[in-house]
Amino acid sequence: MREIPYIILLAACLILQAAFLDGMRVFGAAPDILFIVALYAALFAPKSHATLAAVMAGLASDVFAGGRLGVHALLFGLVAAFLVYAREKIFKEHPLSQAVLAFAALCVIEVAYALAAKIQYPTASAGALLAAGILSALWTAALAPFALALLVKFNRTMGFFQKRSLADV
Repeated sequence: MREIPYIILLAACLILQAAFLDGMRVFGAAPDILFIVALYAALFAPKSHATLAAVMAGLASDVFAGGRLGVHALLFGLVAAFLVYAREKIFKEHPLSQAVLAFAALCVIEVAYALAAKIQYPTASAGALLAAGILSALWTAALAPFALALLVKFNRTMGFFQKRSLADV
């Protein structure tokens, strides 16, 4: 993985999230482009760098959200570690599988985030957080195949190419 282009991508997505996508709220939920970058890393980065790249996207999401630093980083990293393990068993290039993976993974993240918020703030409404999270997961899943199709074009720039061996032939 090439760190500088990836950090530039994260900065650009952070600006895109703050400037444009946050204004595209539907019932209080906005798409999470930083999660899509983490999903991109989990699906297409070399195994040795995929989880670290997703943690970096999670840290950028934590900076954007303004909550506890490290919560999204941990959750994105755990989801990426699972997807790195499972990505050989799925058809990661198909838009439907990308949308389903984005929705399922973000639902798991949002449930964990709502539970953490309920533990930290007992008076918070976990149901309202969960409803907004599920809507955000739907929004992100609808956007994921288009964003991933664009991001895949930068695989070589990011250093997300797989070294081929004779075993692959």
